[in-house]
Amino acid sequence: MKVCKLIRRHSFKDVRVFEKEAISLKKLGYDVTIVAGKKNGKVFGPDRKPVSDSAFKNAKFVYQNINFLTYDIGTVNQFSVNQMIKALEKNTQNYFVDKLYQKALSTNADIYHAHELHALYDAVQIKRTLRKKGKKVKVIFDAHELEANSKLMSLLMKEVDHLITVSDSIKEIYQKRYPNVPATVIYNSPNFQEDLTSKDHYFSNSFVVAYEGVVTYQKGDPRKIINIANLCKKAIKNFRFEIFGYVYPGLKEKMPSKSIPTSIANGLTIMTCQRN
Repeated sequence: MKVCKLIRRHSFKDVRVFEKEAISLKKLGYDVTIVAGKKNGKVFGPDRKPVSDSAFKNAKFVYQNINFLTYDIGTVNQFSVNQMIKALEKNTQNYFVDKLYQKALSTNADIYHAHELHALYDAVQIKRTLRKKGKKVKVIFDAHELEANSKLMSLLMKEVDHLITVSDSIKEIYQKRYPNVPATVIYNSPNFQEDLTSKDHYFSNSFVVAYEGVVTYQKGDPRKIINIANLCKKAIKNFRFEIFGYVYPGLKEKMPSKSIPTSIANGLTIMTCQRN
């Protein structure tokens, strides 16, 4: 069975998309292709930096037994979203911001697995195209975060066969919105264990808020993190805000040095994860 994973904003080496899911599916015997975007003609790593390795320069390549097709990322803005809504309402497959749709369609997969809302549009349009040709395929939406209940989202979810998300709380919200769509949780981190013990007292007697993932303006938003940390530090004794992940180096906000760990006055700490 063929699985095609569609991404636009995410890196082709994204831990969830590539390592946790694609490689796991390959080990189970699935034929997996990831259709990943390029910026300025190059794929990019989890740190958002372009990858210059010649092994990844072609439009088609294989990496760790996973097939990759690449394309130049187009711009998605409000005009694009309005056009997507019109195309969905009219059931026409004639508007796309880039070649993601064409590349993914060319895989002739059985399952189209989208990891972003706007990539889900391409997956749904592929489903409709193939349905008109007599082929039935499944669409999975892997919601890495809680998306707004927008008109575009509502239209797309009518075609989604299964929803995957990252936490039980987000799953509950989605199930209330879209009760007819089955939902499954695949965690980004191991389940919390209440009986987990530590040899040190780093977290002892502290109120800890944790963020797991990459910090950019689009995800995490350092401005909000710093404001939350500052407010809570004033009101809560021994407050800590822990970031487990990678902080995008282009941020203007002053974040603590990425050592393991480094603390600053507002209780904000970064526990870095090194990405290849």
